[in-house]
Amino acid sequence: MIVLRAMISALALDARQNTHLQQLTIKSFKKGGSKMPKATFYRLELTKKRQLFRALKKEFEYKSFADASINEIIKTAGIARGSFYQYFEDKLDCYLYFVEKLQKKRNQLFVKLLIQERGDLFAGARLFFEQSLVDVLTGPNAQYY
Repeated sequence: MIVLRAMISALALDARQNTHLQQLTIKSFKKGGSKMPKATFYRLELTKKRQLFRALKKEFEYKSFADASINEIIKTAGIARGSFYQYFEDKLDCYLYFVEKLQKKRNQLFVKLLIQERGDLFAGARLFFEQSLVDVLTGPNAQYY
């Protein structure tokens, strides 16, 4: 029961902190959505893509969207401000890219657990939920939650 309360509290806090982000995201999709990222990004060497992703991860894992800084991202990534804008439209664009990459990993985990449970949706979902709780409470980003 304590674990469930902690999970609910973490989700509620996250929702309050990201109200501004939700408004920006809705506005972005009403305008036709984000390009996330631009074609220039996809032409980068794999090492540079990874370096930029690590910078995004460092900035977004421990700060809310509103507190995150493009200046910190470019400093950590070791790129020029102009290069950042060659890869992304703005902070929201790179944030949505970051979230998309993380979500893909979560989806892969769910599929892996579903296969492990021989297609039993409820058993796979239960394991996925249990592992998600462990990640939130004791995983590498537990401090963020």
